[in-house]
Amino acid sequence: MTPTRKKVSAIVWSVLMIASVLGVGAIGSVEATNQSQESVQVGAGPDDLTGSQTTQSPHQISDILNSQQSTGPIKITDWHDFNNIRNDTENGGFTTIINQSYVLTNDLDKNTPGYASVAGSNANAGQGFNPIGGQVVFTGAFDGNGHTIADYVIDRTESDGRTGLFAHSDGTIRDLHIRNATVRGDNDADSRRPNIEVTGILVGGHAGQITNVTTSGTVSGDNYVGGVVGSHNNDGFGAKEINNVTTSAQVTGNTRVGGIVGGVTSVTIANSTAKGTVNGENSVGGIAGEVTFSGSVVHSESSANVTGDSSVGGLIGEIDRRGRLKYSESDATVSGPKEVGGAVGYVRDGGVVLSSIATGEIVGKSKSGIENADIGGLVGRVGEGGSISKSAATGTVRTDAAPVGGLVGRTGEETEVRVSYASANVINRDGGKAGGLVGKNPFGLIKDSYATGSVTTKRGGLTGGLSGNNGGTIETSYATGNVTGGESGGLYGFNFGEATHTYWDINTTGQSMGHDAVEDLQGGIGLSTSAMTGEEAPSNLSGFDFSSSGIWRTQPEEYPKFRWQVTQESPETPTPTPTPTPTPAPDDQSSELVTVEYGNNSTTISSFTGNMSVS
Repeated sequence: MTPTRKKVSAIVWSVLMIASVLGVGAIGSVEATNQSQESVQVGAGPDDLTGSQTTQSPHQISDILNSQQSTGPIKITDWHDFNNIRNDTENGGFTTIINQSYVLTNDLDKNTPGYASVAGSNANAGQGFNPIGGQVVFTGAFDGNGHTIADYVIDRTESDGRTGLFAHSDGTIRDLHIRNATVRGDNDADSRRPNIEVTGILVGGHAGQITNVTTSGTVSGDNYVGGVVGSHNNDGFGAKEINNVTTSAQVTGNTRVGGIVGGVTSVTIANSTAKGTVNGENSVGGIAGEVTFSGSVVHSESSANVTGDSSVGGLIGEIDRRGRLKYSESDATVSGPKEVGGAVGYVRDGGVVLSSIATGEIVGKSKSGIENADIGGLVGRVGEGGSISKSAATGTVRTDAAPVGGLVGRTGEETEVRVSYASANVINRDGGKAGGLVGKNPFGLIKDSYATGSVTTKRGGLTGGLSGNNGGTIETSYATGNVTGGESGGLYGFNFGEATHTYWDINTTGQSMGHDAVEDLQGGIGLSTSAMTGEEAPSNLSGFDFSSSGIWRTQPEEYPKFRWQVTQESPETPTPTPTPTPTPAPDDQSSELVTVEYGNNSTTISSFTGNMSVS
């Protein structure tokens, strides 16, 4: 092609500088071809190199270039190539590492050469694919290039190590699809080795970056089991985010079981989606089983079917030690007997739920020996130091166990629920405590919140439009849903806490009193529908801030809503990034590579910087 102006690698400039120092004129040529197949030419030729310093026989500069150039990523074309990644080891100081870059140029599946001996069910004496890494850490880069790795089997049920396509990765994995994988990890993990015996379809133990990845298939193990990664944590070096990942995997485990990641520590999952099934016992979530030590899940969504015994959530099983859920949505179906929530099962120790919503069906199951089931439309239980803000639950909550609430099952000490609402209908077949917003609030603060869903108790119990039982503090909040069954009231089944500026609709709740058998409820006022809606609301709901910068807004013939609902200041249902559809780069080169030709030789460099004019 016609030579043009292009950015040429600083490596080429180094060659020219050396030639200049040696006092040699520009003779011969170097041709650089970028990803667009356009080329440039640069003259060079030190006089102590081979050649006669003529245009017919230019000096050869391969010695200089080869000492400074990168060979580019290693191409992976079949199962043998992929399997050989494990051989590219080097001394990483504290451990042995694999620090090369790789690019996948073909799909790998059951029809690809090497499958039977490398990745099939009979490979490696019936154990299937041998995970890359383990005691060796992958610290390099793997570019899937939009291709698919499919049909591999990993069976390590008797092993004591990390299990996944990559056993242990601190590197970067991107633009890859995993399809129809079968991964079985340690089924009797040692709880004293929480970050060692971990299982994931793509990576067992991960402390690196994963971007634009999809997975499907089945994965099972004991502790830390995920549809993409078993355990994702921060080792203090480099990027640590899982971003734009989608899974439809079937995930089964015991503790810390997640649709995408089993356990998240001090890192972030962002813009990701879970669609499969997740079954476990403790800390079971559609996205992650556990999020801890300031880890977070943001702008993500789940429509998974999630089942567990305790701390079971549509997005996260358990959040603690300042973990966070933000701007995320769950349409998951969630079931279990203890600490079950549409978004999170259990939030505690400074955990935060912010601007998130649950719209799916929540099913609480009775189990002998459980005193407090804690079933909630958004969160099952908010423990000490946990908080919920600008969040909502709009699905259905059905339970054979209590306490149960449209938003939260039970709160704890030093907990807060602010600027949040529930329109979920609550059906309580147990005789315990049921509330439109919170089932049981013994200590917590509920402020600027409301509930509009119906609350029904089939047997005797405490039933309230806001809370079944309140011993904490509730301020500037209201309830409008129909309340029936048990010892019931428009606001509470029973209240022995503080209630200030709380209101219920006497028409829609069907309740003439704020809570059962008590006419004079301090801070609780029953109003008609017309008095609580439209332009009448600000003058009747004393304590509510309807100012331009306040929390509440009025709309014609509607109950008050939050400013964030009306103005979308903080989206109620934030939309995650769509399912990734990586665009494959050309098979013959990476988008960051430059091919340099000199004489009859050629090489590849990865840096493409500096400017020069060519003719």
